[in-house]
Amino acid sequence: MNITSLSGLGGNFRCIVTNACGSVTSNEATLTICAADFNCNGFVNGDDFDSYIAAFVSGDLSSDFNRDGFVNGDDFDAFVPVFELGC
Repeated sequence: MNITSLSGLGGNFRCIVTNACGSVTSNEATLTICAADFNCNGFVNGDDFDSYIAAFVSGDLSSDFNRDGFVNGDDFDAFVPVFELGC
């Protein structure tokens, strides 16, 4: 599977596996992404904000929150309201 964008941050998906014998489609499953959980530990708290700021200040592309290919103030402005809402 190649996911290039997480626009919408989740949704319902099916997996299709294909080989020389044919294809099989999975049942639908819901994918939920919590973008505010920046450090991916299952909780939204100050550690996520600190992790985001550290990545942002260092120019790490993981902080390119709006996925435009640049780390700038627009990413910070996009992260803060998502963080404030939590998951």
